Amino acid sequence: MASYTMRVLAETLKKIMSAKSLDTITVKEIVEDCGMNRKTFYYNFRGISDLLKWMLVTDICAALNNNCKTDTWRTGFSSVMEYLVENKEMMQSICDSKYWPEVRMYLSKQCDRSMTVFVEDTLQVYEKKQNQIVNISDTNMKYIIRSYSMLKFSLMEEWFLSGMKESIDEFLTMFAKLLNNNLYTVFRLLNE
Repeated sequence: MASYTMRVLAETLKKIMSAKSLDTITVKEIVEDCGMNRKTFYYNFRGISDLLKWMLVTDICAALNNNCKTDTWRTGFSSVMEYLVENKEMMQSICDSKYWPEVRMYLSKQCDRSMTVFVEDTLQVYEKKQNQIVNISDTNMKYIIRSYSMLKFSLMEEWFLSGMKESIDEFLTMFAKLLNNNLYTVFRLLNE
């Protein structure tokens, strides 16, 4: 029941965002538009930024669809980029709002999670190819994950904010070149 309520609130926010600036939208407007009350809203979310974060993570996770591994990351990444294209106006409204710094930080942390799955899976593939166990300290592993996550997030953010001029396929082809071979080199260099 809670997820249904949360989804209704998210869809209502999207609808209102198509008509006015996100910074001017109030909780009162959202609940009145969908026939709920403020208590219901605050039972589910601490505020509009919390609703935005939930909405984006829910939508982006659905687009990603667990495609974070070495052999499926491109499908997942492509789906997220297609989501950005399909929801360009809404995303631009979020980026232009007072909520963007908080939402951006939250999305960056979510990107860390998907990159963790990718890096750990890629390490397993590398170990199989090398036929040996690679020992990378937890500190170094965290650094690798965060570095590649920041690269992924920053490049995608720049692509979106600059008008998505490059096709998704061109973007992913270049990113794949940066990602695949470099990670193997990093694993080799940091093997203790």
